[in-house]
Amino acid sequence: MSFTDYSIPEGSHAIFGASKSSWLNDMDDDQIIKRYINSFATTIGTSTHKFAQHCVNKKIRLSKNDKKLLLYHLLTDPEANIPKAVIDLDYLFPNVRNYVNDAITMNMETEKLIIYSDLSYGTADAISCINNYLRIHDLKTGRSPVHIDQLMIYAAYFCLDQNIRPNDLKGVELRIYQNSEIIFHNPEPADIEAIMNKSIHTNRVINKFRSEA
Repeated sequence: MSFTDYSIPEGSHAIFGASKSSWLNDMDDDQIIKRYINSFATTIGTSTHKFAQHCVNKKIRLSKNDKKLLLYHLLTDPEANIPKAVIDLDYLFPNVRNYVNDAITMNMETEKLIIYSDLSYGTADAISCINNYLRIHDLKTGRSPVHIDQLMIYAAYFCLDQNIRPNDLKGVELRIYQNSEIIFHNPEPADIEAIMNKSIHTNRVINKFRSEA
């Protein structure tokens, strides 16, 4: 028997493939469609962040009538290949519009890598520290509940990277943009310092393990 030779993009995986067999448990058509839509969640998120970053960097404010700008970007992003049917523009756009406009107003920088060590780093969607007031904003494109811990860690890494004590900051404001809402949080300096200490300890443990290996 001879097998047919096929070619698919390197690194791609079938949505209903053999390596993830959970789709066998989909009981009805709605579940099948939901699985298909959810398979594009990461791609949509990455492409949406790219659009938001471009808008902020170019100081392009968005109005309620600019939905089609985001839709056009998602459909034409050569690295995404997103079908129109899986894009929930009414869900995505309000979050993007609020995030972009606030980041422009507050003169924030986007997609900034914050590094404490090779073990402890992350990329903040938008961040600024003007007049010693730290702001960190996060744009969420998914619907799953999120926690402020991610932004707290960014704040801790920022302080470690810049050799700043949280008490020396005039204030810290963290924001999450999701579900057409903005979640605000103003952490206490002690809460940020606790994460800093935990990160320092974690790095010491791993570095000691490395040196003794």
